[in-house]
Amino acid sequence: MYNYLLGLKASVLRASIWMMSAAVAAQWNRQSNKPRILCISFILFLILNPSFTHDIGFWFSFSAMAVVVFVYPLYIKILSNIPPVKRIAGSPIFGTLVLTISIQLVCGPLILYYFNYLPLISVLSNIFILPFFYMLLLLLMISALFAVIWPPLGGIILKATPPLFKIMSWLAGFFSK
Repeated sequence: MYNYLLGLKASVLRASIWMMSAAVAAQWNRQSNKPRILCISFILFLILNPSFTHDIGFWFSFSAMAVVVFVYPLYIKILSNIPPVKRIAGSPIFGTLVLTISIQLVCGPLILYYFNYLPLISVLSNIFILPFFYMLLLLLMISALFAVIWPPLGGIILKATPPLFKIMSWLAGFFSK
């Protein structure tokens, strides 16, 4: 239903296919095969609606997920074999930084194509915004959970999110200048 409420956006459809595939795999006691799910959903999208080739959300969504599925594990494997990096290679912060930089590198050509410029500072901007984004995401999930149990409590928790939005907006504005 969420897909139809949003108007069948490529990124939401891709995420829905991903989650349905993972749920079916779990139901059948099988491990979901991420590369296969990504490739099948890509082909399915183009068969069902070839006009997705003109949708910027389609290209960014699939490019970012291709990084998560194919490129990021390769970068982590390569970087964890470098002696000075080996000590920190397993940390979540390192993984998040490598993932962010990987997505920026792969999506860079798309940004250049669609927007006619490549903001090189965006990698740095995203790294600075990341901690606030994860705090915001956590608060939103907690708020949604409590809103199901007792809506006023969800609303109270939700009131803590505007400062995070402001910080992220300020950082984005600062780096865009």
